[in-house]
Amino acid sequence: MTITEPIGRWRRNRVRRVADKQIAELRTSLDRLHFDWWPLPLAVRATLRQRVGTALWATLHVVAVVFLIDTGLVYLAGAVLSDNPSPGPFAVVAFIVWAAFLSFVAGATREAYVRTRRCIVVMHCTEAIKACAEAHRAGGSRRTEELRTVSASLRTVEECVQRAYLLRGTVPRKSPRRGELRRHAGQVVAKLRAAESQLDTGAPGDALEELAGHMATIAEQYAAGHVGALLPAASLTGLSPVRDRELLRVGVSVVVIAGVAVAVSLLHLPELAAATMVSAAGILTLLTVFKQRWHHYLPVAEFFKPGP
Repeated sequence: MTITEPIGRWRRNRVRRVADKQIAELRTSLDRLHFDWWPLPLAVRATLRQRVGTALWATLHVVAVVFLIDTGLVYLAGAVLSDNPSPGPFAVVAFIVWAAFLSFVAGATREAYVRTRRCIVVMHCTEAIKACAEAHRAGGSRRTEELRTVSASLRTVEECVQRAYLLRGTVPRKSPRRGELRRHAGQVVAKLRAAESQLDTGAPGDALEELAGHMATIAEQYAAGHVGALLPAASLTGLSPVRDRELLRVGVSVVVIAGVAVAVSLLHLPELAAATMVSAAGILTLLTVFKQRWHHYLPVAEFFKPGP
């Protein structure tokens, strides 16, 4: 028996325990919301298990990509701002070795990252169901706080629903099917918002149960690969699709990061400080605009570097 076998067995057992805990929590939340009659589909359980098993490697992939971009920005800033634009041989070799190592790590963990992304819709639907269950059993001022958590969870789910066909990866880039999928996703978001508006009526408990039912259906359909039927078509009749403002957010990010890059270049800071400030501003901008999906848009920050 090699030394890696006990480690591999320990990791598999840990993944199983964590996944079983998440599945049990989802089951408990559904029971509290009077969905005890709904058995958890195998596809949903398998998706949650897969997400737990790949989450660590996906995080490592994101870290490697961030460091790789930051390394490139620092190197470019040094080449542009330094009085001696020709770095020494040691610096060149160190940069090549470090960049090669980060590239290797990013490449080796990319598949885990892609697989984790495919699970994100089910994961966020699960978190939203749990939030609905907590708000359902809360009372007084605590319910107000829990309802805010529900609304925040719904915004995340909406963003995932808008990108569901992209995250699933089953539709080619230039396929004409994308137009209808975008329209369907917009209608699903409109349905969720209509259900959410009922939280402000005299029966928030019923609204929370309706929302949880929508989340459970979306998770089940997405896990089964039915990205064009996340909710039944009959329930979406007459709803105007909510527009996806992705391009507007990218435009805002570009303007903000470019403005920071210009401002930093006018300060005549040392190259390392300038590159660090631009990198930090770029990542903070992406975090603010795109929240949990910020790392998907890291190439936006890669276009900018400090200038003289």
